[in-house]
Amino acid sequence: MEQEESLNQKLLVIEEKFERKLEEEKQSFNKEEEALRQQLFLQETKFNKLLEEEQHKYNEKIVKKEESMKQQLLTKEETYNKMLADVCQRWERTAQTWVQMREELEQKIQEGQRLRQEEEEKTKEELQRLSEAIIQLEGLSVLENIAAACGQGPP
Repeated sequence: MEQEESLNQKLLVIEEKFERKLEEEKQSFNKEEEALRQQLFLQETKFNKLLEEEQHKYNEKIVKKEESMKQQLLTKEETYNKMLADVCQRWERTAQTWVQMREELEQKIQEGQRLRQEEEEKTKEELQRLSEAIIQLEGLSVLENIAAACGQGPP
């Protein structure tokens, strides 16, 4: 029995050592786990900070790109507006030229009609004079024929 007690005693000692060792291992594991958690937390914090910085850089690039595109669009719009203004001015000048040409043409037509009317009036007057002259000549011819028939000479 003594031997058994001695063995039990040794077993208890071994068991206590084992439990202490287990407790120490457990504490060591908990410390390592806490250290790893802390390290993971720090890495996560660094990663989030880095991610935030990269997001900020990306957003700045997007804003710059948007501003650049807006500026390009404004420049193109100004260019197109100038081109459109030039075209409008050319159309206005062309329209004014056409109006002026039309007015000149209408004046020439009116002048031509006036000249034609004057010519027609002159022609009518000339025809009237010629008709009167013919009538006078015919009247003289009739008088000559009468005078010749009567034996007299021309009047």
